[in-house]
Amino acid sequence: NNLWNREEMYFKALWDVDKDTNLVRPQFRGDLGPSPLDGNVAERTYPEHLARRWNLFSSTITLAFCAFVALAIYAWDTIFHFHMNVIASMMLALQIKIFDKIYGFLVVYLLEWENHKYEMSYFNSLLWKQFLFTSVNNYSAFAYLLLTCPDHICLRVVQHQIVMTMALLSVMRLAD
Repeated sequence: NNLWNREEMYFKALWDVDKDTNLVRPQFRGDLGPSPLDGNVAERTYPEHLARRWNLFSSTITLAFCAFVALAIYAWDTIFHFHMNVIASMMLALQIKIFDKIYGFLVVYLLEWENHKYEMSYFNSLLWKQFLFTSVNNYSAFAYLLLTCPDHICLRVVQHQIVMTMALLSVMRLAD
């Protein structure tokens, strides 16, 4: 534990980061008014109800995009259900990559609509949205195959699909 604390202090000093510092984002949009903590200090504030509304909207869009991915996986399974081969893996890898690029572009706008005041809340929101979407996008096809499998023979097919799809995604990542 002591070693961890020393390492943490070393990297804080190296990167000039203080754990308690809450940096206001330059992109934050708000009206100048009295601070909620100290009425003598003026700072930009944004109405809480609007912040919650935009956060709900952004989360709804993320969940809708996850549902769209699930629908696309259902269509992929319907097309390749009895022919899980290299072509099926290529199509799934391509689908994963395309949705990843689209959501990577979309999440920036969703976060701007949320209008986070502090860097920490911005990055936390980004992390949770990316985690949720990436988990659904990258792994739900394999979970779907396992859940719809009538017997243990499908396990071999799922193993093959995982290996082929992840190998193709690795090659695509190298091409980026």
